[in-house]
Amino acid sequence: MTLTSAFNVTHAFCGAVSLAAFAYKLGDRRKAPGNLALRGMCSARLCTALASLCLTPACYVRIDRLCGVPNLASLLGHGLLIVGALSSHLTVIGWFTPPEAVRRRAVRAGAAYALALATVVVLFLRTPLPGEHPNGCPPCWTARPPDLRPSGEPH
Repeated sequence: MTLTSAFNVTHAFCGAVSLAAFAYKLGDRRKAPGNLALRGMCSARLCTALASLCLTPACYVRIDRLCGVPNLASLLGHGLLIVGALSSHLTVIGWFTPPEAVRRRAVRAGAAYALALATVVVLFLRTPLPGEHPNGCPPCWTARPPDLRPSGEPH
């Protein structure tokens, strides 16, 4: 099995599981529309599902070709992961923070995640990769993976 085939299976599986979790919690969300924790959990699951599906190599390549921008699916997928992480973080803030401090902490967390997302977008725009890389870093390596041992260790 090639790396692309393995990613097609694992990413699609993770996306399906996340969509199932989203659908499961969406029923609870409809019963309690004012529950911010459920809103955060639902948005986190949806973002994770969409990110997994965007980063599935079979979808990744099609998204890039449809839009005409190499590696755009990578930007979308990683952006969705950041937004999903923010949703999870906001859920936890809501659970464990006194109500009077929630807004202040949520704004700080939102600003940090917005900075991370902006950094990813800027790096994407400033350092384009030559061609598509639906499997992430491995195609960027030479014939073998990089040697990650400390320089003082014998080979």
